[in-house]
Amino acid sequence: MRYLVAGAVLSCALSMSPAIAEIFRCPGDAGEVLYTQHPCGADTRVVAASGRTAAATGVRASETAWLKTRQKGKSSAPAKRPVSPDAKRRRQAKQAYQCERKRASLAEVSADLRRGYKPAKGEKLRRRRDAYEDYLAAFCR
Repeated sequence: MRYLVAGAVLSCALSMSPAIAEIFRCPGDAGEVLYTQHPCGADTRVVAASGRTAAATGVRASETAWLKTRQKGKSSAPAKRPVSPDAKRRRQAKQAYQCERKRASLAEVSADLRRGYKPAKGEKLRRRRDAYEDYLAAFCR
């Protein structure tokens, strides 16, 4: 009985023709193009429904104006203030101190790795060693 009902439903579904909607292309008030399901006047053209097209075909005038305004705002950014030699020297000293601390930490981790450790601690030590080596390679000479 189930097969008979399933067969009847399937045959009905396959025998129906797919519904095709008409799409009308109409000019809008501001000259833009509108697509509707109902005819909108003498300037109406029927457009055949096709597969998917691109979601956006271009940039609207209001968006173009906004982008130009935004670009002007970015181009007139204030110039960077020159860095004083004293501030530059302080920054270099701070970076040198950071590098020395990382080298000392790397030496401690390397000593722990040579000394011996429990299996659970080994992976953690190797990760710390790799992190210190990466930092030194990237930021220190």
